Amino acid sequence: MPRVTVVGMKNKIEEYRHDHACTVADIARMCGLHHSAVLRHCNGQRKIGGEAALRYYAKLGIPIEELRPELFAQVRPIGVPDFSNVSQKG
Repeated sequence: MPRVTVVGMKNKIEEYRHDHACTVADIARMCGLHHSAVLRHCNGQRKIGGEAALRYYAKLGIPIEELRPELFAQVRPIGVPDFSNVSQKG
């Protein structure tokens, strides 16, 4: 499996770890995840899967939309024009 490194994105798990003075092992224990998985999530080498995102949310309170923002991106169906720039004049 190829390595995936997330660049330029603030990592919410790493942020939580520093804010709460937790180790990777502490977070792994709290969330019921393997230490190596949490470490890879923290350093961006592994994408956070759905189950892990739910565990981080349930145990740490990190919103899923902050862990997996691409799942909540606003997309427009193909062929539908973007009218967001058009002002509404009465």
